Amino acid sequence: MTDTGLLFPPSQIALTAILHSASRAGLNMESYLTECLGMKDKEKLSQTIDAMRRIKNLIKKYEAPKMEEVNILKQKLEKVHSEFAMTNSKRRKGYEDDDHVAKEKLVEEEQWTDEEFMDSL
Repeated sequence: MTDTGLLFPPSQIALTAILHSASRAGLNMESYLTECLGMKDKEKLSQTIDAMRRIKNLIKKYEAPKMEEVNILKQKLEKVHSEFAMTNSKRRKGYEDDDHVAKEKLVEEEQWTDEEFMDSL
């Protein structure tokens, strides 16, 4: 896996992808950086180009995982999902097996007669 998404903001990754696609199509996008994005400052322009170069290098080094690794991770993920679903349904039911109900009344309601109510006033 690549750490590009953790090291660079999404806007720089997207800009790199756009400029890379444009350069593959034969378009010069340096004017886009200077005019549309307002990067007339040479230092800021060189920093942006350097960041895009580092993003490209990280992505070039990325190796896709092997199918065996993917299948092992899928099995682990399915196991975690099934365990979570099991514990989540137990939580909803309230652990009836353990004689414990998740939602019990905190205070028992008292039944008052009309006479008791009138006397309390």
